[in-house]
Formats: sequence, C-alpha cells, structure tokens
Amino acid sequence: MDAIEHQDDDDKKAGAAKANGRAIAMRALGVAGLVAAMGVAAVGGAVVAVGQERLLERVAALTAKDDNAHQSDAAGLAHVPLPETVYTLSSGTGTHYLMAKITLRIDQRDENAVRANLPALQTVLQTFMRELTVDELTGAAGLYQLRKACLHRARKVMGDQAVKDVFITEIMVQ
Repeated sequence: MDAIEHQDDDDKKAGAAKANGRAIAMRALGVAGLVAAMGVAAVGGAVVAVGQERLLERVAALTAKDDNAHQSDAAGLAHVPLPETVYTLSSGTGTHYLMAKITLRIDQRDENAVRANLPALQTVLQTFMRELTVDELTGAAGLYQLRKACLHRARKVMGDQAVKDVFITEIMVQ
C-alpha cells in the first residue's frame, strides 16, 4: 500500500509540475502577445494620427540624416560646407597661408547641381585666393571684401539663383 501511495504522490507532483510549466508558458505567451499588440497599436495609432505617407516621410527623414550633410532652414535653404582648405597667399616677402572654412547657403532645389559643381568652385576659389595678399585680408573690411568676392565667384560657377550667400565660418592668416 505504501508503494501505491508513494506512486500517487509522484503522479500528483508530476501533474503539478506540468501544470506549473503550462502556466509559465501561458504567461510568457500572454506577455509576448501583449507586447506585440502594444507595438501594433502604437504603429497603428501613428498611422491614424499622421497618415501612412506622412509617417513614411518622417521615418525616411529621420533615417536620412547624415553628419556631413547640409542643414536646412525653414525657408527652403540649405547650408553646404566646403572642405577646410589652406591657400598659399601671394607675397613678395615670404610665404603666407590662409586657412578658411566656407559654407554655401543655397536653395534646396539646386542642391544636387551645386554639389556636382563643388570641384569647379573649389578650383575657382583656389585661383582667386592665391592672388590675395595679407594686407587685403586685414580687418573687418578685408573679411567683408573676401566674403563678397567669394559670393561673386560662387554665383558665377553655380548660378545666381542657386547660391544665396557665402559664410566664412573660420579664417586664419599666417
């Protein structure tokens, strides 16, 4: 009789373990289902709130961000930085250098054309900068004239309507 009672106890324990295992599995499935449902609800809510096309546009805009890319402002303009460049200045009394960081403010619609013509602009600026002297770069008037001359040359290469402004964000003469 002891063996039968012992077997009965073992069967009860095995049945309890199975039931406990099923309960744990059901809870895990329930949690997974809840998380999935919440995700679907969140995406569905976003689609309902902004519309599918706008949601896709926003996702594309967020994923298309690049650290080296331009920055846009509300007026449909973009800022395209040129690579930092060191120019050798014209001088009769020794060698002088100009280091400049230049950023173009352009119309966003012309961005691809402007980017395609950047090598031509860099060549034109290199030729122009090599003719400058240290005296021409002295003071605020010199910086203003430099900026004005760079804008003129950028518009000649890129087109008058494409380039809205030129910013000299950093300059050093040595």
